[in-house]
Amino acid sequence: MLSGYAWYAASALATSLHPRIRRAEEIRRILVVKTDHLGDFLLCLPAVRDFVAGFPQAEVGFAVGQGTAAMAERIPWIRETHVFDSRRYARGAQSPAGTLRGILARDWDLVLDLTNDPASATAAFRRPSRHRLDLGTHRLREKTRAVLGRGRGLKQEHVTRVFYRALGMQPPEAIVPEPLVLQEREKNDAARLLARGWPGDGPVAAVHAGASWEFRRWPAARFADVCRELERRGFAAVLVGGPDDRPVSRAVAERAGLRPERNLAGETDLPTAAAVLERCALLVANDGGLMHLAAAQGTPVVGIFGPQTPETFGPLGERSRALWKQRDCSPCEQRHCIWNRSRCLEPIETGDVLAAAEQVARR
Repeated sequence: MLSGYAWYAASALATSLHPRIRRAEEIRRILVVKTDHLGDFLLCLPAVRDFVAGFPQAEVGFAVGQGTAAMAERIPWIRETHVFDSRRYARGAQSPAGTLRGILARDWDLVLDLTNDPASATAAFRRPSRHRLDLGTHRLREKTRAVLGRGRGLKQEHVTRVFYRALGMQPPEAIVPEPLVLQEREKNDAARLLARGWPGDGPVAAVHAGASWEFRRWPAARFADVCRELERRGFAAVLVGGPDDRPVSRAVAERAGLRPERNLAGETDLPTAAAVLERCALLVANDGGLMHLAAAQGTPVVGIFGPQTPETFGPLGERSRALWKQRDCSPCEQRHCIWNRSRCLEPIETGDVLAAAEQVARR
């Protein structure tokens, strides 16, 4: 945590070296640095969308990791997408040294740094843009106020609201997610995959049983119970996720008695996964990027939370519901667990998930 706030402090110092924006007309090109993961990228979009609306003449670019580049390319108001796989966030190969500096050198009037990336903070000291706003300044200010007893800090505020405040805006009462505009090919591929496992015309319920971190995963046996009950209620249950989610999805499908064709995990890229979710009447998912992707596409979502709290990372939208039952050890850092199991997820029962699913489906 200390090293994290040290980089926020470095980012804030770099921002302080840049002059304030005097007139909206002077901002012609805006670069948003958001090099972390899918969910983080999707959660920043409403605040950035509302911010750049104040600069209607400006072209907007995003610097993102390879994993979210295709998502950025499907947001109509993002004119340029630049790929930088940072050392801090990359889950695979990292970009060569100097990649971000090269992106920043492309004549930007304003850089919005919404990460806690040392590479971005360090590059900002070269002042490659005329103006700069950053997440670090806001987080450091709120942390200092909390230490001095003058504020509650950031733990009890949703991260999307934090993005709004970092960009100098008051968050709206109801935050509207930003949907992707998908291509016809992706929609057709989604329809084909769903028809392969469910040729009928009834409602489809997607289930994401995987997660980036082991301790975010609700037990596969309970996911299987949910699938069986959804089938009994007239839904066709399908499993979604990435290649790493294929084994747990297969286990859920087998235990629930679903045909192998219902397991779509690892068979789609992210845009096609978005198209699949867009056609579903419901998603039940562990805390992760697909949960936020479904919410952005307007699909009713039930998110299951353990180490993290939905108070700060829950899915957006009126058709979303997050389940979390606090334990004495949560929320926590999530990558390691003193109990060596997902103890924080154990109190969430199958009945809790089904009741929440019925509630969001009615909405």
